[in-house]
Amino acid sequence: MASSLWSSSGGGARPKEIKEADWEKCRKWLNNKTVTPTSAKLPGLDEVTTEYELYQYLKDGTELCRVIGLITSKHVLEGITYRTNNISNLEEKNVKLFISYVERELKLQNIFGSRNEQVFRKFESFYKVLEGLSKISKQLERKINVPGFDGVRKGQTLTYEAEDEDEINVVYEKLYNDDEKMDQIYGEYIGCKDPTDLDEAMNEMTQVNQSFIKRVLKNLKTNFVEKNTNTLLCENFFPSLKINNLLLLHEDLDKEFETMNVSYINIGSIFENFRDKFLIYCSVSSKLKTMQEFLADQMANNIDIRESISGLEKSAGKSIVGKDDRNVCKIQELMGMIPQHIMRYPMMLAQIQKYAEKESRKDVVKETRKAWCIMNNIMKHIERYIYDYNYIETMANLKTDMKDVPVTNLHSFGVLNFEVDEVEMKLVSEDKYRPFQLLCFDHFIVASELYNEEHFEGLTLMGNLKVSYSKIKRFFKIFKMKDFHEIRRADTKTHITLHLKSFDGIHMDNQKSITLKFPIKKEKQAMILYDQFEELRMKADQKIDSGTAHNLHECELYRKEVIENVDEEVHQKCADCGEFLLGKLQTGIKCITCNGVFHEECFKSDKETIYGEESLDHPEDLLIIPVDLISDYDMGTASKAVAEDLLADKPMGTFLLRYSQRKGQYVISRKLHLNDPGTRPNTNVFAHHLINQQEIYGTMYYWMEHGEGRTTVFEVVENHRKSHRLYIPINNSEAEDATQIMELVGNNEPAYTESRPVSRMLNTDFHHQTPFNDYHHGDMKKEEAEKILKNEPEGKFILRNNDGYRISRVPCSNGSRIRHFIIHTDKVGQFSVSKLKKFWTIEDLIENYQNMDEKHKYWLGEPFLNKMALDRLKPENLTDEEMICRRHSSKRKEPYSLPYFHGSMSKSEAQKILIQEPSGTFLLRNNDKNEYRLSHKRSSRIEHIRISYQTNYTVECITGEFSSIRRLVEKLKENNFFNNGLKSNLHWSKKSSTSVSPNTEFSENSTDRQRTGENEDRTRPSLNVFEEVERMDNNTPSTTVNNNQSRTIVNKERTKRPEMQRTESESLDVSLVNKLKVFMKDKKDKVIQQKKKVRPESPQLGVRSTTKDVPVMSSKEAEKRIKEQPVGTWILRLNEMREKRITILRETVVHIRLFEFPGELFSLRQNSNERQPLQSLLRDLQDSGTIGRRYDL
Repeated sequence: MASSLWSSSGGGARPKEIKEADWEKCRKWLNNKTVTPTSAKLPGLDEVTTEYELYQYLKDGTELCRVIGLITSKHVLEGITYRTNNISNLEEKNVKLFISYVERELKLQNIFGSRNEQVFRKFESFYKVLEGLSKISKQLERKINVPGFDGVRKGQTLTYEAEDEDEINVVYEKLYNDDEKMDQIYGEYIGCKDPTDLDEAMNEMTQVNQSFIKRVLKNLKTNFVEKNTNTLLCENFFPSLKINNLLLLHEDLDKEFETMNVSYINIGSIFENFRDKFLIYCSVSSKLKTMQEFLADQMANNIDIRESISGLEKSAGKSIVGKDDRNVCKIQELMGMIPQHIMRYPMMLAQIQKYAEKESRKDVVKETRKAWCIMNNIMKHIERYIYDYNYIETMANLKTDMKDVPVTNLHSFGVLNFEVDEVEMKLVSEDKYRPFQLLCFDHFIVASELYNEEHFEGLTLMGNLKVSYSKIKRFFKIFKMKDFHEIRRADTKTHITLHLKSFDGIHMDNQKSITLKFPIKKEKQAMILYDQFEELRMKADQKIDSGTAHNLHECELYRKEVIENVDEEVHQKCADCGEFLLGKLQTGIKCITCNGVFHEECFKSDKETIYGEESLDHPEDLLIIPVDLISDYDMGTASKAVAEDLLADKPMGTFLLRYSQRKGQYVISRKLHLNDPGTRPNTNVFAHHLINQQEIYGTMYYWMEHGEGRTTVFEVVENHRKSHRLYIPINNSEAEDATQIMELVGNNEPAYTESRPVSRMLNTDFHHQTPFNDYHHGDMKKEEAEKILKNEPEGKFILRNNDGYRISRVPCSNGSRIRHFIIHTDKVGQFSVSKLKKFWTIEDLIENYQNMDEKHKYWLGEPFLNKMALDRLKPENLTDEEMICRRHSSKRKEPYSLPYFHGSMSKSEAQKILIQEPSGTFLLRNNDKNEYRLSHKRSSRIEHIRISYQTNYTVECITGEFSSIRRLVEKLKENNFFNNGLKSNLHWSKKSSTSVSPNTEFSENSTDRQRTGENEDRTRPSLNVFEEVERMDNNTPSTTVNNNQSRTIVNKERTKRPEMQRTESESLDVSLVNKLKVFMKDKKDKVIQQKKKVRPESPQLGVRSTTKDVPVMSSKEAEKRIKEQPVGTWILRLNEMREKRITILRETVVHIRLFEFPGELFSLRQNSNERQPLQSLLRDLQDSGTIGRRYDL
């Protein structure tokens, strides 16, 4: 193809002819630099790849007028209408200008045949355009020294089948496609990179902004604006770029980004503060296309402009040559990078959020999501603003083509839905039909009468008058759609009529009622118009729906144009969500009662009061002593040695702050806690953490970890109380009480492990779980959803898109009757169907409402699978390996037979659970794509291993294939990837056998119990370390019996079965067991001493061994009951979900969850091995001082 192109000079012999389609010959001729020297049209001729794309390129007539003017007179034709927006009148005005010029200058009559300027109305007639351009190319061949093209044939196969829309055109659609070429130029010139972690992603945003300032804005200002001497460019071109305003914006933003690189959580507030400043891009971006067209035309017409721009570009090239190999000196490319830059922010913020989630930086994720929502709204606003700006220009061009229009702006009527180019119409009061043009807006029809106007152009050679005619449009009348009460269709043998009737009482209003007439051959057009008129009428009659927050409020439609360059340029925001009303022509609903303007969706949404999920306090929170003043832990300029002396006799977890004079920085010194890996009880081990500091623009920032900067040392300490286990301030009076609390929650396992609720959907087999993509049906209207769900059972639902996520469901007969509801997204990116109950993912939202009672307003049942999912799950579409995998998995009951399988869980959730566990802990999960993952903790990092399956299970980190996950995990254990599996409640929920009580005693003579204990031991939860020691002590004849003797007594009968030889106690380190025995002995002695005190026969706690009589009580009711009671007062209760809670009055009211295990055993943590009867647990809490007197119900 390239070899067949002619050079720009057009000289030389013709190459060997290559068979080409006619449209390709035409495109090649037009693309010659002599024919089209400059163009601002997007996409350009280089991007045109099909005949239909060439048709669209030429359809509005602008390029035809530019080309014919440049190749004949070196000037662009005057009177071109650039903003046509698919309005046929404006497009045909350009085509007519082209035809008349060709007839006058080239003496070519009927260049496009009998259809003349209407040749572009149907794609089937495009061959006429190619034929006409072929004639022009042949006639100009010698003049411009460019070979013409020929061979146009009517019978060619069309590459695009267009619908026969005839004279009806839909307007206000997307104006042009995204310029991928400009996006590529921007990425290479600015130097965009792909980050690999959070720090790089943050740094990338700063570097991109700095590069944009230097390479684009300062380049334009220094080399073009300041060096320009042309008056026309100075007064009419460069001011629209607003370079100084953009520079000021991005230089201020650069200063804020410096603070963001120290404190990542500032990212949300930075973009919130700059939200209104970014609106300058609305004005610049909307005018950019007009500016590029202006520049292209001026460079073609005006030699002074051409020389001036060429000189500026050469000067810019010399000023930066040699400094960088990524140089851009073309002014049009530099201008195109301005809107490209603002488009980059949502993409960069998405990258930051991605890596923040990987590193479990919740606060950064939250703030980045907030920033992304702000920039995403701004981008939508800018995009709509550009559309509105072009629409306003189009309506202005349309108005100039009409006479006697009584309104200043046609766009004040709203959005132009469609136009009827020419139709026979009359008022009911009239007898004769006349030709009219109709502009159909949302609520109005603007009618213009068409008539021919004579023009005398002199005399012919025979002495006769030479007359030409042109169609003139004169304004006739404005009709309101809401005035039409009825639309009817009537057919005869020769024509079809549409009657739009308006009534005044029982009589027809003849001045407001109209009739349209169509010949029978235009039946299709009449039917389309009938449907469109009926739709507009129904829309105009529709009342404004209001949500619960605006019930019975007085309201009205809101429409206002943003006026630029005024003192108060107002871009209206929604009074509910705080986001901008989109575009230059802003529309919404104004609530007169509330005195606010709202998005239509926000105004109509239901605002119901739903109490959120119960907020719980974790056991680790009890270790953290609240601090009000820095003096509680500030020890001045104490040295490291002094700090360790001060901490030596303090409880583990105590900390202090000191100032190192040698380093000139603050240091946190702390006594390690048992929650720190490798720390042993009753040891004095200390850690010292340096607090970094940096002054940025007069503000000092402090931080311990990169990106965690704060403006005060006190904030730094509070931010790291949990992460660095800064539990007890050294000078606080509550330190003595905290020591007792640590005895309860500060053992060898972490004090806090975030629990993950188990969904009822996990009760199915792993391979049959429903992924999110299987029930997401993409774009779908509610009518289509209702049709799909028509015969489905109650609760069946569809997740779909319609300007955002929507859920459609079959309502419950005895519950809420709502069929459709909106999934809202707030400023920080949380999803909700009600205002007060929000979720970070749609999956969590759906899972929550699937677990609700059927009478709940938003209860959901089973999802309706989409076609792709149904096809994939058909047995005939499964491979042999998949069938075998399904059978084997079902047979082995994996993964539910594995105690460390936690069901469906995301990577971030696994990190939350494992981060506080000892190194070597692992769990098995599946992600949202139903793929197995092994997540494990190695040192302080959480790693994830992908499990692949074809015929067997494999992983990348070791070689070999394994027939089951259990065998694969054992092999990974042998290779020291991890040690201990983290047990899951999901595993125990699958067991049906009766659990063995932890107090069961084994002895040499209890043979029957041992025999039954063998089977029971397979299904019972493993005993915790303390229970193992206690059991061993109970079976030991004397305190001097060693560990091996104890094992022999316990396992004597088990030697008969080889597979049962190992027990939990065998895996215990001998030294650890001995220490634990001493610990348990001290604990028992303490209990004996307490029993010597006078106690009533019934326990003081007043709690029975059974928990059936525990009252059901909400957290708010419990708080209300104990609010005026002494500190330490507590209530044992069941919440609405029948889960046990302890509510305690301390400085504030604290709610602690009790995790229940088989055998009526309880613990303060979900995955704890320290489980005990409720009576014992409450007594330990009381002995440690955590709880005091029980509230008397």
